Amino acid sequence: MKLIVAGATGFVGGEVLYAALQHPSVTGVVSLSRRAVLDPRVINHAKWEGIVLDNFETYPPDAMARMKDAVGCIWAIGGLAPKFSDYASVHRANVVYPVAAARKFAEELAPDLGPNRRFRFVYTSGALAERDQQKQLWTMRDSRLIKPKTA
Repeated sequence: MKLIVAGATGFVGGEVLYAALQHPSVTGVVSLSRRAVLDPRVINHAKWEGIVLDNFETYPPDAMARMKDAVGCIWAIGGLAPKFSDYASVHRANVVYPVAAARKFAEELAPDLGPNRRFRFVYTSGALAERDQQKQLWTMRDSRLIKPKTA
C-alpha cells in the first residue's frame, strides 16, 4: 500500500514518515513538505519519494501523478498559534490546507481505487481543541477555537 505523509519535516510528520517506511505492508511513501526532508533515516530509503510544495492549496499535475495509487494520507501540517505570525496563517495551516488537500485527493486519487475501496485521510491535529466556540479559554485561545466557517 502507498501512503502520503504531509508535514514530513515537522516533529510528528517526520516520525510518521519514518514509521510508515518501516512498516512491511507499506510499499511506498510520498511525503509533502515546504522544505526538503533531510532525515538520514529517510533520504536514501527505497520506498520514499519527497515532494516540496510552496502552496498546500493547489497541487500541480506532476505532484498528483507521483501520488497516484496512494490509498491514504496522514496529515501532520499545522500547529498552535505561537508558531504562526497571525490568525490568518494559523487558520490557513489548520483548516484551509487540509480541506484543499482532502478535496483534491478525493477528486483525483480516490476514484482510481475502485468501487470497493476508500481513500483514507487522517488529520493529526486538535491538541487542546475546544468544541464550544463561545467558551472563555485561559491559554492559546486563537489556536483552540479554530473551526471551519460553514456557509
